[in-house]
Amino acid sequence: MILKEKLDVFRDSFIEVSQELTDLEFSTCETVESFPEITVVIGITGNKNGRILIQTDKSTADKFAVAMNCGDPLDDPEELFMYLAEFGNIYCGRITTYINNIFKNREITLTPPSVYSDECMSIFTMGVDSDIFHFKSEIGAFTIDLGFEES
Repeated sequence: MILKEKLDVFRDSFIEVSQELTDLEFSTCETVESFPEITVVIGITGNKNGRILIQTDKSTADKFAVAMNCGDPLDDPEELFMYLAEFGNIYCGRITTYINNIFKNREITLTPPSVYSDECMSIFTMGVDSDIFHFKSEIGAFTIDLGFEES
């Protein structure tokens, strides 16, 4: 488990960045009813290694990307992945900045985002202790899986 202060940073950063980029209001929820079809994977390296998975269904991903595109339809289906990767980069960059500033002994950096798409996808990382957050809005839901190597 991650310290409560860090969990708050991960949760609050998702809500803040989502609203800044899309004007959508997300809130936490206990669970999501959809299965992940799209996953953004961002690696974390430094004093503590890990990864962040940002997961959602295709419908929510499409609506989220359109919202990031100021409500305009996407010109190319591949743009969906670029918008989600960019969201992941900004969200995880915010987290990295907070953690490096607040918890001075943690020098962490990020790997570039990778986006995977498949029905009912499940990603497992050995030796990683995960914390899960679920978020919902009017367009659908996201799951954030924060995994850091076990101590």
